[in-house]
Amino acid sequence: MKLIESFPLPPLPEGGGPRKVTMVAAGAVPHLMQFARIVLAAGQVAIAHAHGDWTEVFYVESGEAVMTVDEASIHLRPGQCLCIEPGERHELRNDGNADFAMFFFSIRT
Repeated sequence: MKLIESFPLPPLPEGGGPRKVTMVAAGAVPHLMQFARIVLAAGQVAIAHAHGDWTEVFYVESGEAVMTVDEASIHLRPGQCLCIEPGERHELRNDGNADFAMFFFSIRT
């Protein structure tokens, strides 16, 4: 059993990138690369990237944002869950006026 205490979000990084807190890091659970919460302030972008051997599962907690996966743009709202397969290039963009928050985990496949 592992009990994970609630972690506060770190302050905004230099240059205004997203705030992320990793609650379970790689190695703590087999195949799990991370379990984290990320918050993007209005106007922030998590730049496009892909993972060769990771599947990522996102759960939207609050706010709205757009996730672009390869060439498709998906409008995300609270309560939605999105799975990103290995090799899919994805970028998260908060075009709204409020914070966007979501939880996600990454699994090595």
